[in-house]
Parts: sequence; C-alpha cells; structure tokens
Amino acid sequence: MGARPTDPTGSPDGPIVDVLAAPATGVVIAVDVNLLARLARRDGCALTVERIPGEFVVAGMPLVAVHAVGDTPPGPVDATLAGQAVEVGVERVPGQDVGFGLRQLADIAERALSPGINDATTAVRALQEAHDLLRRLADRPDRPRIVRDDDGTVRVHVRRQSFASHLATSITDVRQAATDQPRVIELIDSILADLATAARPEHRPDIQRCRAASPAADAPGRR
Repeated sequence: MGARPTDPTGSPDGPIVDVLAAPATGVVIAVDVNLLARLARRDGCALTVERIPGEFVVAGMPLVAVHAVGDTPPGPVDATLAGQAVEVGVERVPGQDVGFGLRQLADIAERALSPGINDATTAVRALQEAHDLLRRLADRPDRPRIVRDDDGTVRVHVRRQSFASHLATSITDVRQAATDQPRVIELIDSILADLATAARPEHRPDIQRCRAASPAADAPGRR
C-alpha cells in the first residue's frame, strides 16, 4: 500500500480538540520536535506549536494545539511534558531563533545612526554582516518543521521564522534611521539588489516590495 497523500504545508488534518497554555511568561527559546512527536504518538494526536522561537508569550496564552488524528479521540496530552518540549526563557538566545542575530545587528546599526552617535561606519559594518546572513537565508524555503509517521500522517507542525520577517528586521528600521545617510541607503539598496539575484523565486516579491520602499526607488534611472 502506498503512502497516503499529504498536505505539503504539513498542517494536521484533524480538528483541534484541546489547547495547552504557555506555562510561564517569556520568550520561546527552542522546540523539541522529537519529544513532541513521542507525546503525539503515545496519545494518538497531532500537535501544532502556536508560537515560534523568538516570540514572546504570556503565561496562559495558547502554546500547543492538540489535533485529532483519525476517528479515535486522542488521550489527554501531558501539559508538563509539552511545556518541557517548548522551552520558554527570560530572553532571546541564539540557536533556533535565527532572527535574534539579525535583530542584534539591526540594533547596532540603529544605535550607530542615532543623532547622538552618528557613526555610519559601524552601521555599514553591521549591515554587511546582516547581508551575509540574509544571502544564506534567501536560498532556503519557508518550510515548517514537520514530523510525520511512515504513512505520511503529520504528528508535529512548527512554523519557522519567515524570510520576509528577517528582511524586515534587517532593513526596514535601519533604513528609516538612515534617511540622512546616503552611504547607508546606497548600501541597503545594493544589498537588496544582490539578494534579488540569489533568492528563491518565492522570496523575490518580498525583496521587490522592500526595494520599492527605498527613498531612492523613484530616483532617475532607478529600475
């Protein structure tokens, strides 16, 4: 017998029958998909993590949705174990939170461009580092982390940070802070032009929208 057809997005087929709340207030640091998969198989369900690493949650907010699988009602999922699988901490850390490094670089650039500091060289260096990361991310699809059974049944679904969110973090606020810094604006435009050549087709519209928002977008000769 062949594998059953599967949703390429990895969304569980069954309805939500329960929602597990965040056990504490803080930032989602990491998700242990293997532990969640063991819980899902044991309890006959599928699990969708409602928040992604880097997002802030308040205790009691929805954190993990429990989906039915097939016609058999799932058993109750151990909220304590699910809470261990979705780690919540005090602050963002590197690791599964890919956008954290980009956020730090953007903060460095914005502070450097503030009127009290006015250090365009530091802003340029931070943008160059962000360019390196963005170029690598531009070649990756925005696919969720999914765990399936051998027959294709989804057991765990966890969204990832999108390329569009990385682009916004790295470019939008910095460009706003750099309105009086032609050198920085030119660098941002060159970064976006390069990303457009390296990105997967599905990311190019986001890059184009970001380019269209540039102060130089309407300049003579700009394509």
